[in-house]
Amino acid sequence: MAKSLSTEVRGQELTLYGRKAVYWHAKKTLILADTHWGKAEVFQEHGIPVPSTVLDSDLDELTHIVEESGAERILILGDLMHSPKGLSDNVNRTIETWRKRCSVPILSIRGNHDPKTTVFPEHWKIDWVNEPYVEGPFCFRHEPEASKDLYTWCGHIHPVLHLGRPRMRLPCFWLSPSLGVLPSFGSFTGGFAVKPKRMDNVFVVSEGEVFSLN
Repeated sequence: MAKSLSTEVRGQELTLYGRKAVYWHAKKTLILADTHWGKAEVFQEHGIPVPSTVLDSDLDELTHIVEESGAERILILGDLMHSPKGLSDNVNRTIETWRKRCSVPILSIRGNHDPKTTVFPEHWKIDWVNEPYVEGPFCFRHEPEASKDLYTWCGHIHPVLHLGRPRMRLPCFWLSPSLGVLPSFGSFTGGFAVKPKRMDNVFVVSEGEVFSLN
């Protein structure tokens, strides 16, 4: 296992990080999906004791990858927020503080959890686009839907793989010949067990490291 692995898709050099993000070298862009900011606050509202420090931990992880990769931009493939109810004062302050120390531009595709009408605070400095977003040989979406001519990157399903006995559920990068699905970046999210086909490449992540099953 390693903290990162290199791969190539459609002639583009990519680095897969064990912290569940992809670095696109040609565009100096860090790509991730399903951060689900504010999910802890939504659960707290329903009486479930989830610590708010989940967000702090995820933002620290993101900062580390930006610094390690040298990324000059972050591209989020949807579900940046979990729910409008998660936009609490604490979440707002936490992200405002984080943006002061991690100021690279952020572009986020709207996912099914992202509020369509909510106006996000300007100091978050996040630009929004609807899917599909096309750049270079890639099509970026939130939900898995292959493109006719371009290689598609997406999130949404939070792919995990069952391994070993007792069976472990480990997040994974699931790369088929036409579609690449990223694991959920948020640490407080569930997962959907995938069944890769023979032609697929799968990279499993565990405790900040990544390894190939091919």
